[in-house]
Amino acid sequence: MVKRITRRAYWRMLRFLGFSQLAWDDQFEAGMWSDSTRSPHTIRRVAELCAGGRLIEFGCGEGHLPFLLPADCFSQYTGYDISGVAIRRASQRAIAAGRGDIRFERCDMAEWLGSDAASLILAEECLYYLPAADIRRFLQRCVRSLAANGAILVIVHSASKHAKTLDLCRRVCRVANEAIIGSRAFLTLTSHTADERMPVDDGKASSRAPHLEHVEEMVASAEELTNKERHRILMWRSMCVHIGGDTFWPTGSGSSSGIRIRSWRHTSGRI
Repeated sequence: MVKRITRRAYWRMLRFLGFSQLAWDDQFEAGMWSDSTRSPHTIRRVAELCAGGRLIEFGCGEGHLPFLLPADCFSQYTGYDISGVAIRRASQRAIAAGRGDIRFERCDMAEWLGSDAASLILAEECLYYLPAADIRRFLQRCVRSLAANGAILVIVHSASKHAKTLDLCRRVCRVANEAIIGSRAFLTLTSHTADERMPVDDGKASSRAPHLEHVEEMVASAEELTNKERHRILMWRSMCVHIGGDTFWPTGSGSSSGIRIRSWRHTSGRI
């Protein structure tokens, strides 16, 4: 335990001093991120959003995701990671599988210059490592890199811990869908900024929040939740979504199978 804590402190110090690649290389060498499992919701959401198009993943690690997705999920996959160790292992996996439609490249998110015609850009458990200014620039480059109906999917393991990162995403991009499963947040963004959305009627319930499109469920089915998570989430009236200077909170119904949002109520300012 002491050794593990010491190593984590060492990696954090390296990142703080600007040696991020060295920190991540050392972690991959130590086998910290060799687990190939991914959330079923992540697999399902990526498949839905990519729909056979071009997929770009940041923080791809050792490249497990494209081999877990349905065969027809993407036409081309590009995985980026800051760790050269991770990229080398991922590339070897793609070569061994004979997958010419899968490629990996070492890249620092903050230095990425963009791409073109991406159906989906995935940033899972990596965006919050960037300073706020770099997050804003990265998201703007993502927006410019999307195909006509493309999307950005941001995933974090804790909606509360990384609330500032999520809130910045909401301010920079238009939120198309937001789901919270357990403590994990799945934020789907599109190319229009929140400021371009239509005005709202303060204090009146509506079937769609003006800054949110197609928000169907904030919580997945009960089988994906532990009893503790289900109990906490059923306090659904306390769930708020902050977008820019506005706050939305759900009105709807809860049951043993989770919570389905029926409408959204809006107020100007934070509550």
